[in-house]
Amino acid sequence: MVGVGGGRLIWPLIPAVLTVVALFPTLPAPHLPRDATAHAFGISYAWRILTGRASDELCCHWYLCFPYTGTYGFASYYLAAPLASIFDGFRAFSVALVAAALLFAMATYLLARRLGAPEPAAAAASLLAVLGMTMEWNLGGIYPMTLSMSLGLLAHAYRHRRVVSTLLLAASLYTHPAGGALSLLTLLLRGLFERNPRDVLTVVLAVPLAAPHYDRFLRLLPTMSPLIDVPESPLELIFPLPTLYSPGLLVIIPGLLGAWRLRREHPGWTRTVLTCCTVAWAAAGLTVAGLVQHLPMGRNLLLDRLTCVWITPLLATSAYPLFSLRSESRRSLLIGLVMLGIVVAVAMLKMVTLGSACHPELRETVVSVTRSWKWAAGHRPHDPFTRVAAGPALRYLSVPENTAANALRVGPRPTGYFSQGCPHFTALIARMEWQSGSWWYVPGAPSVLTWLTNSKYLLTVSPTVARDAERHGLKLVHSEGPVMILENRRTSFAEAVDPIGVYDPNVGPERALEAYTTALVLIPYRGDRFTFAVVGDASNLRAFDRILIRPKSRRDVRTALMLARTGHRVLLVLTPHDPGLARWTARLLKISLRRAHLRLRPKDPTAMIARDRKRVGIGRPLSIHRGTATVPVYLVDGRLWRDLRVGRGTVRVSGLDPARLALTLHPVPVETPQNHWTIPLPGTRERRLLTRLLAGFTPPPPRPVPVRHRGVTDITLYPGRHRWVMVKVMELPEWRARGGRAYLGPGGVMMVRVERTPVELRYEPRRSAVSLALPIVAGMALAVRARRR
Repeated sequence: MVGVGGGRLIWPLIPAVLTVVALFPTLPAPHLPRDATAHAFGISYAWRILTGRASDELCCHWYLCFPYTGTYGFASYYLAAPLASIFDGFRAFSVALVAAALLFAMATYLLARRLGAPEPAAAAASLLAVLGMTMEWNLGGIYPMTLSMSLGLLAHAYRHRRVVSTLLLAASLYTHPAGGALSLLTLLLRGLFERNPRDVLTVVLAVPLAAPHYDRFLRLLPTMSPLIDVPESPLELIFPLPTLYSPGLLVIIPGLLGAWRLRREHPGWTRTVLTCCTVAWAAAGLTVAGLVQHLPMGRNLLLDRLTCVWITPLLATSAYPLFSLRSESRRSLLIGLVMLGIVVAVAMLKMVTLGSACHPELRETVVSVTRSWKWAAGHRPHDPFTRVAAGPALRYLSVPENTAANALRVGPRPTGYFSQGCPHFTALIARMEWQSGSWWYVPGAPSVLTWLTNSKYLLTVSPTVARDAERHGLKLVHSEGPVMILENRRTSFAEAVDPIGVYDPNVGPERALEAYTTALVLIPYRGDRFTFAVVGDASNLRAFDRILIRPKSRRDVRTALMLARTGHRVLLVLTPHDPGLARWTARLLKISLRRAHLRLRPKDPTAMIARDRKRVGIGRPLSIHRGTATVPVYLVDGRLWRDLRVGRGTVRVSGLDPARLALTLHPVPVETPQNHWTIPLPGTRERRLLTRLLAGFTPPPPRPVPVRHRGVTDITLYPGRHRWVMVKVMELPEWRARGGRAYLGPGGVMMVRVERTPVELRYEPRRSAVSLALPIVAGMALAVRARRR
C-alpha cells in the first residue's frame, strides 16, 4: 500500500484511526461542549444561507441581531454546510469535527515527513499531536480553529510550492481569525529564522487575499469585548490545558527534547518552535501577573488556544527524533516510546471518564429541555424579533441530535450561543448567562430582562426564578419535567419611551453602557421604567427632559446648570476620584461637601446552589460573600443628595456615584480574575438607595409602536407623535436611520430620536475599496509568481 510521499499507507492510517477513537466521547455525548453548540448552529445556518432561506447580513439568532457571520471565521461553516442537508443538528457538526481532526492528523504527519522524519516516527509524532488535542476536541469542540490550524500546518508542509502554500495560508485566515493569524505568524518566524524570503513573500501575499473577509471584523474589533476572564492559577502557565491530567501536558517534554535534538539539522524550525512556546507562555504569564488586564481575545484564546492548539502540533512534530529507529541513542527511543504510551494511557482514561460522566438524571433533564424548546418553537410568534430566553443552568444543557435544528426552529434567543466578543456583551448578556446567570436571581430581574430583550417565553429549571417571575407579571404556561416555561405578555419590538440622557465623559461609551445598564435598569426596583440613551456630545442633551451628567470638567458642570435653567431635570453626580472638581462645584452651588463611606452588603444567589443547580446535575459552588463592601461617597449638606432649584428646572446634586457603584461592586465575570463564579449581587439597601435616587426621573410607561419589517435588515417605524422609540436590536455603526438619530440604549439596544415619521432603519454594511482591491493585487502577484516558476 502506497501512501503519502511514496511511503506505505499503513503509517498515516494509525493516527487517523486513533483520531476517530479519540473523538468517540463527543459523538454520543448527551450534552455538548459550550463552543460545539455554536458551531453546530453555524453549520446549519450556513446551509440556510446557501439555500436562500436566511440572510448573511444579520444573523438574528445571535444576541440582539449581532452580525456574527461577518465577524467570525464563517468560511469553515460554509465548507461543512452541505453536511446539514444529510445530517441533522449535532451530527453534521460531529462529522465536520472528525474531518477537521483527520486533516489535522494528516497535516502533522506530512509536516514531520517534510522535516525528514521516517514514516514510523512521523506517525508517532502525529499520534502525539492528536492525543494532545483530545481534551480540546471533546470539551471545547473547536472545529473552526482545528480546521484553520490544519491548513496552516499544510502551508508549512508545502512551503516549497509557493502558490499552494499561499493559498493554504489564505484559506487558514478565512476559516478562523486566531488560527489563521497564528499560522501566519509561525510561517513568518520560520522564514525570518531561515532567512528565506519566499516564506515572507507567502505571508505578504496571503494577508491581502483574506482582506475582504476581515473588513467588517477589523472595524468592529476595537469595540469587541474580551471573551473570558484571566487565568485563575499561575500553574496554568505550564499546562496546555487547565486540567492537571490532560494528555496535552505530556506533549511539552518530548516536544522540547525533540526540538533540542533538531537544533543542528533544522535550526530555523527549532527557533520557530521555541519562539512560539515562549510567546504563548509569556502572554499567559503577563496576564496572570496582572500586567495585562485584557488581551484582545481573553483567556479562552490565551490559554486553551495559545498553549494548546497552537504549540501542541509544533511540539509534537518536533518530537519525532525521539521515535526514530535511526536514533543515535536507544535510550532516547525508549524514553520517547514510554512517554507516548503514557500519553495514550492518560487519553484513554480521560475518554472513559468523559463517556461515563453523564448521569441518568441529567439525561432525563436533557430530554425535558428538548421538549420545552419544541413547545416554545410551536407557540411563539414567527417573526425574527420575538425571542425565547433561557434562565440559569439551561445554557449548559444541549441537545446532541437537534442542537442546530432546534435553534433555528425556536427562533432567536437573546443570549445566543456565542454572544461573547460582541461590542455590548458585558452590558447585559454577560450578566444573564456568563457563567452562572446569577442576575436572574435578583428580584424583578426576569421580568425586566425578558422585556428588554423582547422575549416571549422564559425557560428555567429554577423554582426561585419562576416564583419571582410570576410575582412580576410573567405567567407559567407549560412545564416539561423540571423545566418551566413562563410567558411574557409585554412583548413589543419597538416601544415609545422617554429616556434619561446619560452624559459621562469619564468613560467610553461601552463602559458607560455597562455601568448605567446595571445602575439604572438592573439594580433599582421597576428598572424597566428607567430607560436611557448614552450621549457622546453634550450638545445633544437638549433633546432629553431628564438628564444624568457625571462631569469631568467645569464646563460639564456649567452645561448641567444651563440645561436646568431651560427647564430640564438634571442629576449631577459628583465623582469621588476628582475632589478638586467636587469642591469647585460646591462653591459654585453654595453647598457643603463632606467625604464619607457607604457600607453595603452584597447578596448571593444561594438558592441556585442549594436546590436549582444540583437537581440538574450541575454542582459548581459559588463562594458566599460575607462582610460588607465600602463605597466612597460625598455627603451633600449632610445627605447623599440634595435638590436645588435652578431657573425653570431642578438639579439633583448626588454624592452617590451610581456608575462607580455598579462597576466596583458588580463586575462582570470577565473582570473577576480569581473566580468568575463569585459574582456579588445587589442587596436590599443598595436597591432602595438607587430607586430613591432616581425618584422624580421616572418616565411614563413604554407604549408599543407599529412596525413594518422586511427581514431583519429593513425596519420601518411609525411613532406618530412620540419623540423617542426604543428598538430592541443591537445598535451598531452600520445601522442607518432615515428620519431619526440612533443612540445606545440599555443593554446595547437602539434608542431612536424621531425627527420625522416614518423612521426607516437599514443595516448597510460597507466594504472599503482597499479591502476589495487588495486581493486583486495579491492575485496578480501570485499569478506572476507562478509563471516565474
